[in-house]
Amino acid sequence: MAEKSTLIVVADTTPVNYLVQLEAVDLLPALFGRVLVPRAVIDELTHKNSRPVLRAWSVAPPAWLEVVDHIDSDPLLADLLGAGERDAISLASQMHADLVLIDEAAGRRVAMARNLAVAGTVAVLLRGSLRHSIDFAASLKRLRARGFRMTDKLEADALALYVSQRDQQDRQG
Repeated sequence: MAEKSTLIVVADTTPVNYLVQLEAVDLLPALFGRVLVPRAVIDELTHKNSRPVLRAWSVAPPAWLEVVDHIDSDPLLADLLGAGERDAISLASQMHADLVLIDEAAGRRVAMARNLAVAGTVAVLLRGSLRHSIDFAASLKRLRARGFRMTDKLEADALALYVSQRDQQDRQG
């Protein structure tokens, strides 16, 4: 697999949330290069009801994370999405991002309707596992244990894709 990419990626709250909880958030700069989040994502992660690990991470985010304070948020999205999703999609559009990381179905639909490439937490874990950084099956189990909503079909499809891509890598390398 190729070395670190130089993609511009904008992340919504949910992928960052779960990657922090799994201690896998450093996959983001390793896989993509430039990672941006709107201020609304940090606000959601530091909310008083957030887990302490998320609040601690968010008040002092790593240097590789670019927090964007001023976004021309699309007012048409205000009634459809939460602040983090709305601002992540708006920022991804404004930055001509290569990818927006978002898990919620409504946000994914809106992002795809705006011709944005979309991936989620499971895709990040899959890419990371193919670089031999993490155990994919164990990460999916830990993800579910932390409350991540994933259908059995998504999990089975992701595991099958992982095995297929890993086998392809083994044949090539």
